[in-house]
Amino acid sequence: MIKRIKRNFEDIWQNEKNRLLIRDVFYLCLATFIFHCLYWWLDMDLWIFGPYTEDVYDFFTMLAYKGSAFFVSMILGEDVTVCDYTLMFRGLEREISSVKVVHDCCGFKQVLQWFLVMILARGTYIYRGIYFLSGSIVILIANIFRIVMVTMVAYYAAGSFAILHDWMARPFMYVIIFLMWYLWIKVFLKKIKAKQQVKG
Repeated sequence: MIKRIKRNFEDIWQNEKNRLLIRDVFYLCLATFIFHCLYWWLDMDLWIFGPYTEDVYDFFTMLAYKGSAFFVSMILGEDVTVCDYTLMFRGLEREISSVKVVHDCCGFKQVLQWFLVMILARGTYIYRGIYFLSGSIVILIANIFRIVMVTMVAYYAAGSFAILHDWMARPFMYVIIFLMWYLWIKVFLKKIKAKQQVKG
């Protein structure tokens, strides 16, 4: 059985496309692992932004708050009060609830993670830079959608808020990053190579 597994792996490894895909997946996992080590254990954001760290997070928190407050106010109308980075309302279960947008909810951590993913990705620097900026906008918009989603859950079913927030809303951003990485590898990188071959 071990010989068969080894032979199958060797067959897969012989194909150059498979080797590139294995390498890409390895770099994605490596970027995710390194990022979390740097972010949680070594305070990466502090040594990147120094004394401006709080200001950077304040800016992105303000973006996430204003964006989510706009959409929540459109959906709930007068049922929601928006004040001091907090969305307050009396939900359908008649409990007074609130959702506060804090630094950890602002989406900037995911932008930093996306930056490291794109540094380790294949492709020319200029195209990776453009894709990074585009992906960062997608992450920030997806984060607003995430806040709106958990706020709606808090409004309609407050008892489910903690489960949704911890087990669905947090992993949601990893899914967004993975999908953008997958599109880069499977779609955009191929188009860039085809364009370069036509020019060459």
